[in-house]
Amino acid sequence: MRTIRYVARMSGRADDLPEALEERLYAIHFAAASAERDRLVAQLCSEHPRHEAALRRRMGALARSDRALGRMRAGLEDAVSSHGVGPFRVERLLGEGGFGAVYLARQREPVERTVALKVLHAERVDEHSRRRFDDERQLLARLQHTCIAQVYDAGVTDGGRQYFAMEYVEGLPITTWCERHRAGVDERLRLFLRVCAAIHHAHQREIVHRDIKPSNVLVRDEDGRPTPKVIDFGIAKWLAREVQAGD
Repeated sequence: MRTIRYVARMSGRADDLPEALEERLYAIHFAAASAERDRLVAQLCSEHPRHEAALRRRMGALARSDRALGRMRAGLEDAVSSHGVGPFRVERLLGEGGFGAVYLARQREPVERTVALKVLHAERVDEHSRRRFDDERQLLARLQHTCIAQVYDAGVTDGGRQYFAMEYVEGLPITTWCERHRAGVDERLRLFLRVCAAIHHAHQREIVHRDIKPSNVLVRDEDGRPTPKVIDFGIAKWLAREVQAGD
């Protein structure tokens, strides 16, 4: 099974990018909307003209890898939805990204509850994808704040796919919620301050989200009070780990 790193090496240019630039390129490819990727890659190239050729080669390799994975996925049976995962009964797909898919699931034991179950794509077996997926789980586990979605459980499926279960937030993007509820300035500021408190909580633990946008801040009613929840730490950075790696 081809992986992203493998495809990059096939070009004969596996290590021609500084690690920091490579990480930014991965973040653009996997986190940015497809309509934004060309602009963001062009901006990255303009900031680092010496590496422009390498950046564009690597982006091309990633695109070819995605096309190959898409063809492979079309022929695979999705064992997640048909058989469930560990103690979780999968109900439906909520969303899908570059690294994994998120399902609405029901935990059966030791407690019954509804969760958002994130499962690494079967095709993402390369070291980078596994590390990135595990990093998201580890980072979320370090955060305990009422306005950040919590991690409940984690494991590996019988087929070797990593997963973790987190708090399911049935809410609306913060901008959509404000529009639908015709929120005034004071109410919008109260929501904003609670989001700031959540991000501050993460920063105190040296975790930088790096992808704060309306779709990653959901608002739901809790006891009659609108509560924002920050989700999707998929491209977050733990600064302490980077400092240790630098040492």
